[in-house]
Amino acid sequence: MMVLLAIDDDQASRHAAYATAAWLPEGSHVVALHVKPTALSLGTPIPPGVGLAGPGYAMHLTSALPSDDELQAIAQDVAAKALEHRPGSVRVERGDPAATICQVAEEIEADLIVLGTGDRSWIDRLFNPSVSASVATDAPCSVLIARPTTHGPR
Repeated sequence: MMVLLAIDDDQASRHAAYATAAWLPEGSHVVALHVKPTALSLGTPIPPGVGLAGPGYAMHLTSALPSDDELQAIAQDVAAKALEHRPGSVRVERGDPAATICQVAEEIEADLIVLGTGDRSWIDRLFNPSVSASVATDAPCSVLIARPTTHGPR
């Protein structure tokens, strides 16, 4: 079974990695994917007083994000439990998280995408669409959305 584990550096991703480690059958191959959003995919509004958004604003947003090496280290750390006793790899990509997750799942011919989701208010979901909901809608394969318990992963 080919599994795409979509991760970032939050608690929901750690829970998804633990769920992957606990639930996958032996012999599963796991590709842990950390997507680095680009300035365009962030959809961040222009701060007041900045004027027109130009390349400088996009570069400012991008410079505030972790480097590829930092993301690789974060991804290795988060995915460690899921990759502990099974073959797999870690990838870091750039782009819109939901679209990139679906694209990579198609590319590696994933049988399952596993990702976490956290608690968000309805107003937050209204203005910031959920990556997990978008992936569940557009994925080329089955999707397992792991929701953290109140106790967190053990």
